[in-house]
Amino acid sequence: MPDKWVCDTCLVPNDRNDNNCSCCGSVKGSAGSSAVHHNLETQVFLQQKVVKYTDDPRRLRKNYSQSDLKHTVVFVVGSSEMDQLPYSCCDKFIKPETGEVESMYESSLPTPIVELPKMRVLEVSCGALHTALLTSTGLVYTFGCNDMGALGRLTNSDPSYGPLDSEPALVDLRFSIKKVSCGDNHTMFLTFTGNVYFTGGFKDSDGPIGIADYSNFETLTRLDYVSLPTKVPCDVEGSTVVIDMASGENHCVLLCNGGHSMYTFGSNEFNQLLIWDTSQIQNATDNDVDLSVPSNKKLLLTWPQHRTLADVLSISKKTDVEEEDENLTTTLRTRGKKRGRTNEELIAQVFTGNCTTFFQTKSLRVYGAGRNAQGEVGVGSEENVVTKPKELTFFRGVELTQLSGGQFFTIALVNNYVFTWGKFHYLGISENYHNPNYITHSHVRPKEEERKLYLSPEPDYEEYSVSKRRRLEEVGNELDNLDLTEKLLSLDYESMYKRALNLGKATMPLLVEFKEPIKAVFNGSDNLFAATYDGTLYAWGSAQNYTLGNGKDYFFQYSPEIVSPFHLMHCKITGGSGGSQHTVILGLKKRSISHPRPRY
Repeated sequence: MPDKWVCDTCLVPNDRNDNNCSCCGSVKGSAGSSAVHHNLETQVFLQQKVVKYTDDPRRLRKNYSQSDLKHTVVFVVGSSEMDQLPYSCCDKFIKPETGEVESMYESSLPTPIVELPKMRVLEVSCGALHTALLTSTGLVYTFGCNDMGALGRLTNSDPSYGPLDSEPALVDLRFSIKKVSCGDNHTMFLTFTGNVYFTGGFKDSDGPIGIADYSNFETLTRLDYVSLPTKVPCDVEGSTVVIDMASGENHCVLLCNGGHSMYTFGSNEFNQLLIWDTSQIQNATDNDVDLSVPSNKKLLLTWPQHRTLADVLSISKKTDVEEEDENLTTTLRTRGKKRGRTNEELIAQVFTGNCTTFFQTKSLRVYGAGRNAQGEVGVGSEENVVTKPKELTFFRGVELTQLSGGQFFTIALVNNYVFTWGKFHYLGISENYHNPNYITHSHVRPKEEERKLYLSPEPDYEEYSVSKRRRLEEVGNELDNLDLTEKLLSLDYESMYKRALNLGKATMPLLVEFKEPIKAVFNGSDNLFAATYDGTLYAWGSAQNYTLGNGKDYFFQYSPEIVSPFHLMHCKITGGSGGSQHTVILGLKKRSISHPRPRY
């Protein structure tokens, strides 16, 4: 009898005596019957009990007023069992025996961190149990659980020695920060000069991997984790400047200047590092490493691995169209020649899900790899792991605005439309969509007269200056992007929804229906959010621990539901991020209101 069984949902090995997966909780023996397992989950969700924050009369909410809010408002909601949230934001309850007030270690409604200094927060990123805030001045504040040094500052449990881990505090960095990204137990900082700093560590299903000592180039040395920001060695000639980055659950992707290459490092358990052969692993140290030892191999992969586009796209056969231009450096063709520009194929954007990696090229082709047990990669295949990058042909020719992923799903924003794929429950599809009397939402689409205004008359590019000519070309490309988006909207999603329902998952992107155009999307490990241009916030997915921000604790929210503006102090929501059991929402103070807030 084998010592372990592998979960069909998350592919994590479990002890043979365990009846439920230690990662996702799936029942042992459900392997090979995803549709049946999905139906059982659905029955549980339909019978779920909804607990509201008002159900417990002993619950006391934080006392704050509209005047306490800064121009930028940071809301937190969800569980704080592992000190994810500031203590002051947690609900309290009165002990009936003594009358004492104690923390409930959770926030049942979005609660602003009013103790933050007056500053403009541009970006928020959440790990499993921690959060990082980036300000307009390039400063970074972190708070939450400091497991494996994820906060980038020394652990402190005594308020007399400074801010607690759960309280927002400044990370001591010598440079202004351009972008911040968090994984389960790590945080990365990208400077304006193109350097990346890392704090934390990596894990896989077997436990902590450790991380290579980036200061030792002589021999590969293991550290348990890095507790303070350490510079990531990106030393390959021509690829020393990083312009973008993304964090998965336990892996990182860095995009180099010019888009010629990228670095990947961390866990490669599901080939999310775009490395599928031992011969592709690079050793930057002076001494050889015995890769036959699994721990050595895992540790070496925590050292940044330089990957060019040719490395990750092993395409040898040219098409007839591509053979017409022998000047291309890869077999991929760009949109065409433009004055002052080359035809060389480049990486334009990088994205990550929990255990997946995606990138979009200059020619607007999207590729993905990684864990695919629930269709998270979105390439239409049933394989559990997409070992080599495959194209998401669904998005060919359209530019992605955003793409990110959680534990069993991926979400993308394209021209104000939202697409999801992965496990069925997270797709944002109404449970009533198959009802013949159900009326679907109408989308806001470009008006015909506006399109005619752009499409006619055809401009004569030779009559304009170089800068204006390029702008006109960009407008033309934007219109092409809209045309391709219109084609995506015309697909038969009714049939695709039904197929996903039968399979329990969607292996190709599906449209999520909204009445309004969507400006931004974000997600946690098990929930998803979408913000409109007027700042309205929609939420769906796992609703346990109040993480959706709607004041309710229950198993699941199938379709997008508006989070009451009253819960968000009528702020205009601009973005956010989520962890495993908490959510952080960014808003702009919009107007004064007279509604009283509950007090302790």
